[in-house]
Amino acid sequence: MHPLRRWTCLPLALYALAVGCAATPGPPAQQLPVTASPDGQLRLAAPMGHAHNDYVSPDPLHAALDAGMLSIEADVFLVDATLYVAHDQEDITPDRTLQALYLDPLWQRFQERGGAQPDHLFGGAVRDSGVPLVLMVDLKDDGLNAWLALETLLAQYPGLARHVQHPEHLAGQCAGDFRLPLPSRGRAGVGVASPTHSTITRKPQHPTLPLAPSLRARRGSQGSRHIHLKNAPNPNPPAGPPTLTPGPVLVVVSGDRPIAAITHAPARYCGYDGRWPSDADSNAPAHLMPMVSMSAQTLLDLAQPTDDPEHTIHTTLHALSHHATTHGRLARIWATPDHPNTWHQLHTAGLQLINTDTPGELAEWLNNPTEHEAPAIPHNPH
Repeated sequence: MHPLRRWTCLPLALYALAVGCAATPGPPAQQLPVTASPDGQLRLAAPMGHAHNDYVSPDPLHAALDAGMLSIEADVFLVDATLYVAHDQEDITPDRTLQALYLDPLWQRFQERGGAQPDHLFGGAVRDSGVPLVLMVDLKDDGLNAWLALETLLAQYPGLARHVQHPEHLAGQCAGDFRLPLPSRGRAGVGVASPTHSTITRKPQHPTLPLAPSLRARRGSQGSRHIHLKNAPNPNPPAGPPTLTPGPVLVVVSGDRPIAAITHAPARYCGYDGRWPSDADSNAPAHLMPMVSMSAQTLLDLAQPTDDPEHTIHTTLHALSHHATTHGRLARIWATPDHPNTWHQLHTAGLQLINTDTPGELAEWLNNPTEHEAPAIPHNPH
């Protein structure tokens, strides 16, 4: 068979990584610890799981935590200043908010395990193992306002999420119950009533984005969104090393990422998800870009025009893994076939996170990684 023939179907693209290569056994069953450096770089002893498709699970958070997933993804829409968890706008329901499904339960777990602990590597714990949780928030649209709403929301849970503050940001500029002014973002046809807001009234532990009122998203002449920094004190990213206050939850925004606003924020809870290979040469610090991701389709597109697609995929995955390891980031491929053979290829390449819609099955496999024969299954369209 001509080499390119096997790459005309996405599942084969990933499964064929091991063609012609001896299978490499995975690590023995063990706890997979995570460590962090003072500047926010993450290190894993072995690959761990990233739980995707949270919207199809009635209790996605606990399903992921029970399975030992390091990372979980929540797709959100901003409607009337509230972040709703849904993959599509028509699926929004009043009870499925980011607070109700994720932040309130995580806060309860955090408090049950002693709350803020200055001597703990991650400032506390949301699970008994002490391993942190990476909460990826996929902003489905209106990225700038959704991110501002997320930052405001996270400030209500002091100590829960990692916080980054640059030296230019003086704590006295923003104290007490400061909240970012958010416009009403009602959308025709959503058909949901604004739910009663959570009774949580905690004061922010950290000053929250005094620059935010000067951030505005506007449309250029061609209709493209860009960030306008009006009267901002510094048009460049904040200089000097920031102060990182650890928290057991590391928040990463993906989807409609307002990268410029996040980069220029003098204080924030969120980092953003990078893209491979466009961020291959990025020197963004790990606390700003804690994760770098690539779609399986992009991987295939890179491989198809080459003389040796299998080798191209192999080297691309290893380059991504090496970049993430060098810079203290977490690397993942999304929309991969959710099958042990794929998990094996990603595990062998050393990717820090293995994408899955079945956290329990991946957890069982990670306890004893093995290679399986590739079935003819379609790739994950999400």
